[in-house]
Amino acid sequence: MLLMAPKTAGPSLLERRQFFRNAALKLEAVATQGSEALAEFDKCSSAYCQAVQTVLRSASPHPSPKPKDFVANVLLRRGRPAALQLDCRGATTEANNRSGRTDIPWGSLEKYSLLESLGQGSTGVVYDAKHRESGRRVALKVMRMHDEELLETARKEYELLRGINHPRIIQAFDFFQNAQGAVLVMEHFPGSTLLSTIHKLPERRLDEACAKRLFLALCQAVQHLHQQGIIHRDVKAENILVSTDLQDLKLVDFNTAQRVLDGALTMTGTADYLPPEVLLGDSLREESDVWAMGICLRLMLTGSLPLKRKLFTSHENFGNALLKCACCTDVEARGVSVACLEVLEKCLAADPKQRSTSEALLKCAWFMDEAN
Repeated sequence: MLLMAPKTAGPSLLERRQFFRNAALKLEAVATQGSEALAEFDKCSSAYCQAVQTVLRSASPHPSPKPKDFVANVLLRRGRPAALQLDCRGATTEANNRSGRTDIPWGSLEKYSLLESLGQGSTGVVYDAKHRESGRRVALKVMRMHDEELLETARKEYELLRGINHPRIIQAFDFFQNAQGAVLVMEHFPGSTLLSTIHKLPERRLDEACAKRLFLALCQAVQHLHQQGIIHRDVKAENILVSTDLQDLKLVDFNTAQRVLDGALTMTGTADYLPPEVLLGDSLREESDVWAMGICLRLMLTGSLPLKRKLFTSHENFGNALLKCACCTDVEARGVSVACLEVLEKCLAADPKQRSTSEALLKCAWFMDEAN
């Protein structure tokens, strides 16, 4: 099984893509044959990496496709994470030199054993992994990007997380660039997203006691961010990891988070969780995070959102509908306590000036019997 690189004298972009596609398919074919094919796989992967280096050394002005994350996903799907130990260090080093990027450290996924894919995010895939040398379990956010602006956004996410230390916020341990883009190494937190957790329950919602415990943890996380002058800007059920015993949570995905002092906070995040004033043109503020927290609390208690953006033709129409929507009415009909309803109303006040702060929420009567 031979892997032939395209001609070295300036291969076209189409030739490069064809070569990488064929190489990936050949690697996949070998990797799925079982343990008896390991020797053939090693031979194939060695030839693959040599061919990669040949292409990278060519004088072509076209950017080289970066297929290794595609191969990684294929092998992970086929249950062969061990097959990801490709020795592409020479190729990545040469690509580093050619790009001229020296501000981001270059590393390798070879330091980690990838166990399984935990989910697809807006900028990449998150993997459950183990550091080979220390045995430490981590989560790897593998971001496929070559755009300088996106790479800078990824680095800022790491730098912001590195300065945060709170038990309800995911920790960041390392950040490095590789041939496919960038990798963010984070704390491993066993569990699933709040949305997935709710959908797995028989009643597809949480009881009030459980909702109170988790919402308190969310309030503590967001209040800590606001205390540090940081707005998350994308608080939603998919960005909240809940432990398997429903006792704890972690707030994750800070790629849109921003410090207030960094300048104008334009619209970003997920429309279903944006408050009316932002949908109608206002800037994001701390009150926007509080509204999103309220939507999460409502989801915990009812299993549904008050309205969905996809049902409206524009942000403006959606925002006006939210202004008229009685977001708490059906929650009250479910028999929740008055103290719980008060918290929800403070979060989902249509007027941002009437909306509670995250700090004030922690002082509400609903939380008085919970350990802070």
